[in-house]
Amino acid sequence: VHWRVMQLKFAAGAVLPDLGGPRLQLAVLGHEERGGHTWYTVNCALVAPGMLKCRLRWKVLRRLTHLREGLHNPVKAWLGQAVYDRHFGGALFALRGGLRGTTARLNGWCATLAEVVNEGLCKPGMVAFVLRFLGAPGPRLADYLLAALRGRRITA
Repeated sequence: VHWRVMQLKFAAGAVLPDLGGPRLQLAVLGHEERGGHTWYTVNCALVAPGMLKCRLRWKVLRRLTHLREGLHNPVKAWLGQAVYDRHFGGALFALRGGLRGTTARLNGWCATLAEVVNEGLCKPGMVAFVLRFLGAPGPRLADYLLAALRGRRITA
């Protein structure tokens, strides 16, 4: 895996080509009620292709309004309407109000977001924004991935 090449391209602001680096996986498979609000569990992972042991996993809880205003709207603005529609047309974002089917819609939308990131359609700043919103482990992320490459399972 060419981590240094990825870091250089990331710093230069270029769209990242597929260098065999980590792939983002996102899934929203459930929710819970807390303090009168519905919190959706976003299961996140960064996985090195072909290396099942090289996986960094974490979970984050977000309300629907957080996901819409803090992730969906910025991603849509960043990609532009035409690119957004082309890639997310089959994965509609959840409707307001947490209606039946919200978890499934969020799951589909987040999976599509991961595909868009993995296909290199996002500039590094947008990828960093997404990872930050999802609470990815901070500055020590490379250390986690390197440890995982050595065969240790890491959970953030």
